[in-house]
Parts: sequence; structure tokens; C-alpha cells
Amino acid sequence: LTLPATRHYLAGALVGGEAHDVKFLVKGDLTHFPFHPPLAKAGDFRVEVPVRHVNYQIAPDETGPNGASGQKAGTAWPEFTDIEGMVMFERGSMSFLAKRAGVAGIQGVTLRDVSGRIDDMGDHGHLLVDGSASGPVQSFLRFVATSPVKEWTANVTETSHAPGNGELKLKLDLPLNHAAGSKVNGEFRFPGNDVTLFPELPTLYGATGAVAFDEHGFRLDNVRGRFVGGETRLGGGTQPDGTTRVTVSGTATAQGLREALGTEMSALGSRIDGTTAYSAVVGVHDKHLQVEVASNLNGLALDLPAPLAKTAAQDMPLRFDLRPSTAPGRAGLDEVTVQLGNAASARYVLRRGGDAL
Repeated sequence: LTLPATRHYLAGALVGGEAHDVKFLVKGDLTHFPFHPPLAKAGDFRVEVPVRHVNYQIAPDETGPNGASGQKAGTAWPEFTDIEGMVMFERGSMSFLAKRAGVAGIQGVTLRDVSGRIDDMGDHGHLLVDGSASGPVQSFLRFVATSPVKEWTANVTETSHAPGNGELKLKLDLPLNHAAGSKVNGEFRFPGNDVTLFPELPTLYGATGAVAFDEHGFRLDNVRGRFVGGETRLGGGTQPDGTTRVTVSGTATAQGLREALGTEMSALGSRIDGTTAYSAVVGVHDKHLQVEVASNLNGLALDLPAPLAKTAAQDMPLRFDLRPSTAPGRAGLDEVTVQLGNAASARYVLRRGGDAL
């Protein structure tokens, strides 16, 4: 009875815990195990193991930041902790159901009804996991930061912030002897949170919708909220070249613009009135933020000196661009250009995440 790949996997995956009231059935000549056809009638093998207080490492041979100390390498995924449920071995397969569990080092996240199975415990078996979890959004962002999901989503959530709770659904397909071939399909759903995706951008209030992700990247599904005072819709995600591109469309209100401009530009904000439509593209390349915003400002009145003044009915095309500086000697700096029709243009150089130079 030798299943080296499965035995090696389980030896690293199951980290402590208790079993009780174990039931088992062994029948027939075990030299024919796992009793696949044409030997299906030659015997039977079944073990039911109720478990509690179990810690489970989903990919024990995949290295990462979790639990690393001294000379000990960490694991790619945080451990599932304090599992209560059932593990079953039947012929050549294994399955489990975790009624509830936590996540090591991440408070507030509760996993529920997580099921898994290994259909073939031979050398080429796959672990399939399907489950869901609920908890604070900030805890899920920490989960992303301490798992392979961080790389799959191009680390765009590294500086994100969102209070409140959320819901996660996750499916994994993990080859037992080739962790690098893992596949994932997940979805994180916002029930109405205030989300700050990047510190440089205003907050998206009352966000609803979902962020779907797999081993190739992420996608925004029907994400909506209030941004600079008006209703906003977001789409996009990871591109084929690995960069991130998010599209934004919506309306901005005078009050929302005043809040975005802040107290330092309150004099300008007080001279804006009305609402206007806009579109934007937010990109991330090599962890550097790029933003393009365009609007004809129709519907927005500007009480400014000529030639910047306009009525709400007039068009005055606005274009705003923020991107990393490519000039020699300007590493770590961003460039901002603003073009307002034919009336005015400006260019600024900013310290990344800071003030103008």
C-alpha cells in the first residue's frame, strides 16, 4: 500500500489536531487497493475521521512569507486553523468538509463549509478545494498580501483600504506533486464599502460589485459606487501583458470636486457649480500608478477670470494625466499635466505619493 505523493502531501498539510469516533471498513486483499476496475469487487476501503482543532496547510511545499523564521522557510498560503469537520478516505480517494475554520495570523476571517477532495491519491492526484469566507475587508486584504493572490492581482491592493465586511468565494485546483501548476478561481464581493484603492485617488463610497481573480490576474465585475460626488462604474483588470488597466466612467459634482481638491484649493472649489460626466483610465505598471482623466465639463460652471470662465452649457475639454517621470535623474518622481481647452495648460513634477517640487 504505497501512495508516496499523497502521503508526502498529507504529512505536511495536516498540522496537529484531534480525531475522534473514527469509523473504518477494510475488506478484501489490500494488494488490489484501491480496488479500481476491473478489481472493484475485490474489496473495499473506507475510513471516516471526525476532526477538530486541526490546522491545515493547503500547499506545504510551496514557499512564501507565512511562518518563516530563522533558517525555516515559510509557506505560500497561510494555514487554516481550528478546523472542525470530517475527513473521509474511500478506496483511492480522499475528501473533507470543514464546517468552520479560521486563518492563521488574520483575525476576523471565518471560513465555512469548505469542501475538498483528491479523486486519485496516486502520484498525479489533484486537490480540489471549494469554500467561502466572511469577515473584515482589511483582513481579506491581508490574506491577499500573504498568499499567491498578491502576485496574481499585480499587488494592486498593497496600499488599499476599506472598512466594513466582505464575502469571499474560492476554488483551488492544486497538483499534489507540482504546486506551481495550481489553478484558482475566486470572487470577493463588496456589500457597500468605502474603498480607497490607491492613496492618491479619492475614495469610492458605497462600493458594490465583485473582484474576480484567477492565477492569471483579476477582473472587476459590475463595480459601482460614488466617486467625487456622483455615481461611478468601474471595469477592467489585469491585461494580457500583466499590467493593470481599470476604466472609470461617471459623473462628478461640484461638492465632490471641492472635497477632492481639499482645503488647500478651497478658493478654486468655491467657484465650481453643477455636475459633469467624465471618463478615466487607471493603470499600474511595475507598481507605478498612471491616471488619465477626460471630460468636456459640460454641465459644470466655472466662475473664473477669462479665459477660464464658462457657463454650464458650454464645453471646455479637460485632460488630466499622471504618470511616472521618464526624464533622466527623476526616478521616484511623477509628472502631472493638465490641459483645459485652449485656455490653459500646466505641468507639475511630484514626489511619488507626496507634494509638488
